[in-house]
Amino acid sequence: MSRLSGLIDMGNEWMTRDCRRRRKTETLTLKMIGNDGATLIDALWSEAAPGWMRSLPAVDTLRRMWVEQFMFVDGVAQLRPGEFLAPSSARIHSPYDTQAHFASKRSAKWLGYKAHMTETYGEETPNIITNMQTEEATVNDNYSLPEIHERLSKSELLPDKHLVDAGYIEASNLVESRREYDIDLIGPAQNNGRWQQVQGNGFDISNFLVDWDREKVICPAGRESSSWKPMVDRRGNNVIHVQFARSDCSACPHISQCTSAKGQRRTMNFKPKDLHEALQQTRQRENAEEFKEEYRNRAGIEGTISQGVRAFGLRRSRYIGISKTRLQHLATAAAINLERVSDWLAGIGREQTRRSAFARIMQPLTA
Repeated sequence: MSRLSGLIDMGNEWMTRDCRRRRKTETLTLKMIGNDGATLIDALWSEAAPGWMRSLPAVDTLRRMWVEQFMFVDGVAQLRPGEFLAPSSARIHSPYDTQAHFASKRSAKWLGYKAHMTETYGEETPNIITNMQTEEATVNDNYSLPEIHERLSKSELLPDKHLVDAGYIEASNLVESRREYDIDLIGPAQNNGRWQQVQGNGFDISNFLVDWDREKVICPAGRESSSWKPMVDRRGNNVIHVQFARSDCSACPHISQCTSAKGQRRTMNFKPKDLHEALQQTRQRENAEEFKEEYRNRAGIEGTISQGVRAFGLRRSRYIGISKTRLQHLATAAAINLERVSDWLAGIGREQTRRSAFARIMQPLTA
């Protein structure tokens, strides 16, 4: 047993040495790359170099990537630490496609672009893709929705109801979709990230009554706010900052469900009236059975994405640049539509959701 333990310890030591050796090699390689790049850029910008060389797109890309990734420390080129890097949307991630950016969504990570698909739904006709939009990978879904609606409007394909996932549900989109296009935007609203809502045992913003005429907010215990101040948050959004009196909050028996602030007073930011009310109505509607029944119709879009990826190579751009990638996405959407219409005319039914062998075996046991 002791010999085995000694072998394990020796193996761990070798692994540690190997990791250190690799890190040292990588560090030296990166320094060499950084210094070589700096030397080349200095040579290109020297008086001896022809001026036309500096105007080459490849040279400009090299210069930008070096500045974004490296910095000089004591005369030696080193990689920039994370805190000194520009946002992903402002950096070049590939010298072959300078418009492609790195992005992540939950566990998925990719370098490239993002595609948004809109399709019809119904039992009597095939689902037809009515819009395919290509965006930079770093653009949030909710920022893409206004342009999607604009393109659908120009094509005279606007829906009365638009079923979307939580990424598109934002207060301004709810209001603008109704005001500009008379569209009922249907989808689950994201939570506000506050612990009161996440944990489900505290008083979140929905538990407070807003008296817009008197510019007062009433808490669940019946106390009124002591201040009401319109302001702009760090993202540039108009909000209303509300505070409650410390004397009311500190004496309240429900303070632990309301705030954990050391000052023992509740503060919160509200959106302007039309945005706040639209978001609260959406959150209330989510609990109704009618919403759940109707929202089931959106489940088919996941199958469309799967069809585009598995059968048409949707996630593999065959071209360089967002314009050509957008053309590829449009051609892919057209091909999917042609296949669906062809199957419908031939009397071929829709594919059913695949179930694993384990799920099929377990079904009789859970029935």
